This record gives sequence, structure tokens and C-alpha cells, in this order.
Amino acid sequence: AYQSAGGAEVASLLDLQDRVVGETMPDLTILLDADPRDLLARRQARGGSDAFELRDIAFHDDVRSVFLELAKQNSERVTKFDALQNPQDLARQVCDLISRKWSLA
Repeated sequence: AYQSAGGAEVASLLDLQDRVVGETMPDLTILLDADPRDLLARRQARGGSDAFELRDIAFHDDVRSVFLELAKQNSERVTKFDALQNPQDLARQVCDLISRKWSLA
């Protein structure tokens, strides 16, 4: 998704993925999603940013868009969570999903 937002075509990246990993795909992908503006505000409140985080908001919107499209195309294995919720609640939801997925509960 990051490379696509940087200008590479999604179709080209998926073709490369197919060539590299073939049919080997994860059983479960967890997508922590939030509006980039909200994430920027959270980072600013915490202090400090790295070069990636300093990219313009359009870049981050594009990255999010690609991640959401990939999640839509792979809905059988991708589960999206609100990344801005309380960290303990988020962790509990993710652990519950993993437990259900592999009947660990």
C-alpha cells in the first residue's frame, strides 16, 4: 500500500506479490484503521514523528485508501478495527477474533 501511494500501480504490486509468494497468503490479516488526520493529531499529542509520518496528508489518505481496497478485495481474511479506540478494548477485540478463528477459547 505504501508503494502504491508512492506512485506504483496496485495491479503491478499485486502481480509482484503473486510472483513472489504465489498462493501463500495469511489466514488472517488485522487492519487497524483510522482517518490519517485523527492519527496525526494523536501523534502530535504524543510528541515526535519520523520521516514517514511527516509525509503530506494526501499520501496518508492514499495509503489508507489502498489498504481499505485490499481489505475489501480480501474480506474473507481481513478484519478491520478502529485504531483510535481504547487500546485495551482493541487488544481484547483482536484477541477474541484470534481465539474464535482458531478455536482457542
